[in-house]
Amino acid sequence: MHYYAHSGAGPVGPGWEPLSDHLAEVAAQAEAFAGVFAAPEWGAAAGWLHDAGKYRLSFQRYIRSEGPAAPHASAGAALAVERYGPIAGTLLGIVTSAHHAGLPAGEGEAAFAERLHDGRAAVAHDLAPEAQSLPLPPRLPPPPFMAHPKDSFGAAFFLRMLFSTLCDADFLRTEGFCDPARAAARRGPRPELATLAAALDGHMQRLAGSSSAAPAIAGARAEILAAARAAAGEPPGVFSLTVPTGGGKTLASLSFALKHAVTNGLRRVIYVIPYTSIIEQTAAVFREALGPDLADAVLEHHSAAPLPAGGERIGPQRAALAEENWDAPVIVTTTVQFFESLFSDRPGRCRKLHNLARAVVVLDEVQALPTAHLTPCVAALERLWRDYGTTLLLCTATQPDLTVGSLGTALPPPREIVADKAALYERFRRVTTEKAGRLSDDALIERLRGEPQVLCIVDNRAHAAELYERLAEGRAEPDEVWHLSAGLCPADRRRILSAVKQRLKEGLPVRLVSTQVIEAGVDIDFPVVYRAAAGIDSLAQAAGRCNREGRGTGRFVVFDHDRKLFLPDLERRRTLGRPILAEDGDPLAPARVERYFASLLAVAETDHKAVMGCFARNIGAAGQWDFRRAAADMRLVGEETVPVIVPAEGAEALCEELQRAARGGFPVSRQVLRALQQVSVSFYRSLFAALDRDGALGRLGPGDAFVRLVTPDLYDSRLGLRRREQERKYSENVL
Repeated sequence: MHYYAHSGAGPVGPGWEPLSDHLAEVAAQAEAFAGVFAAPEWGAAAGWLHDAGKYRLSFQRYIRSEGPAAPHASAGAALAVERYGPIAGTLLGIVTSAHHAGLPAGEGEAAFAERLHDGRAAVAHDLAPEAQSLPLPPRLPPPPFMAHPKDSFGAAFFLRMLFSTLCDADFLRTEGFCDPARAAARRGPRPELATLAAALDGHMQRLAGSSSAAPAIAGARAEILAAARAAAGEPPGVFSLTVPTGGGKTLASLSFALKHAVTNGLRRVIYVIPYTSIIEQTAAVFREALGPDLADAVLEHHSAAPLPAGGERIGPQRAALAEENWDAPVIVTTTVQFFESLFSDRPGRCRKLHNLARAVVVLDEVQALPTAHLTPCVAALERLWRDYGTTLLLCTATQPDLTVGSLGTALPPPREIVADKAALYERFRRVTTEKAGRLSDDALIERLRGEPQVLCIVDNRAHAAELYERLAEGRAEPDEVWHLSAGLCPADRRRILSAVKQRLKEGLPVRLVSTQVIEAGVDIDFPVVYRAAAGIDSLAQAAGRCNREGRGTGRFVVFDHDRKLFLPDLERRRTLGRPILAEDGDPLAPARVERYFASLLAVAETDHKAVMGCFARNIGAAGQWDFRRAAADMRLVGEETVPVIVPAEGAEALCEELQRAARGGFPVSRQVLRALQQVSVSFYRSLFAALDRDGALGRLGPGDAFVRLVTPDLYDSRLGLRRREQERKYSENVL
């Protein structure tokens, strides 16, 4: 009998994929992927066993349309335990049985024990003898970092990395059979990291020659870049780049990362940013620095459309739905995508994780890591560094101490690229901090109207919108007053920032009221900045938007108000920042920043959902590890969001492209997906459901997978989303 893995377009025969070919290809690819972290035998075994259940006679009848569906994913787990014993076999079986349904729960129908039971039943019922004679590795040597039986988190982390190698290998092989043209395009040439490093060097040299910054600031930036380049020659490890805002750390950190990767034979650079609002901007800065011929080396990971309800598809369709596997030289992604993927249980989301091994991971604005999940975040980073040859670079103007034992896990003391942080802070001191005390909105409005060019930052959208509307009242020139928040789509945010920057450049009156969305990664320079009382880390970011180029001395005014902050973490940070603000002297001095973070970590619950407890049992009880709950609880933003297309400029034409794809039965192009992201806003599920009930949303595109706002007056190109339900959802600014 001929055994097949996937059916072809025609009758049974040459156009179908032989099962033996599929298993051999997946095993070879997974072996190569896992070899990067010293576990090639594990990758090969997973590849051979993952679809061994397709040797079931009932599955072969099913694939020929001669019988009902026949599950196949769990048979490999039974064979793994039979071949490698209760410990190694269970670990391998957890992975092989998960390549469709995802990693298991600790109990219930999704538990590994249930899958193993089903697998044993399948083996006993109708598994062909060919499945028993697969060329499996004779033994599975324990990876050196998984030798201790009590190191359950390390072993569970290893399983997720191994799962990644299997999922990516399986996706790629399935794509190669089902969509050869796409598979060929994926294998196209890409530039070497050394080429990117050289291109960036040239850009930095040209940039230095055209800088408009004050000589002292330009000189300090040059020294920071030189220090980053020098540190790049050191061996892999954990580094920190603590540079005041405006010190040029974005390109200095990329320069370090590229040169460090080239020097140490690392494979890629992954740049992790806490704010979705600036991911496109950062990627654009990188592409401009590398030049048009190398711009495609930069991959942005964020999706314009969710997977359809019901989860990930399997078989031929799933290649079209697979998420990016991060097989690119430079990846720019979000903190949420990065850490939630590291704890995910889903095949599509996990497939990229093996590409974190022997990479350089740059964590920008590391102080923005959510304190409620800080322990599992740091535990994952520590594993990547210690066990997978990954270099970590922690970038910020206000560095928290992630080496403290109170987290339950810790990073080693990082190698500081710029040694004297206090001296560097003094060189970049460009503002004087004024403490205005408690201000009513009336008093704040009066002060803002008295400043010809001023930025005001508050912590929720409703407050920002109200201040903007009051400032704009009675203005003959509407372009004197602007508003910015994550309730605006990226295209409108970019348009507003461009208009504001132009007025600043021309010396025209301009007042901008913004949420925290402006505080990281936005290169803008106001002579005066007002900031509502907040954590010291947020104040430092806000001060970085004032007198950025060091021409004279800027004014940074901190004020308090009576509005409650509804997100507990925000309120906690503001509460801890107030005593430091009450002290004499500069609240942003490095010593006070360190004291602030020490007090924050001392009172914060850093594993709020007890994610680490999902893997508390030792390796002998690995079948009870709860990957499902860990994935569900490791949500950095409490409520899930859905992208909704809003009536911004260009949205109508893109919606027509979606409808054209639906009518023609072809997939939406990547170019259209990325353009859609520019005219979309993330809606929380609760708001999404309310608007849906009100008839304010419409479905469109292939499979009605896309959603648009069909009530135009709910979105304004200056104010963004108008619904008051969003006023308490600060966390949309830090996606």
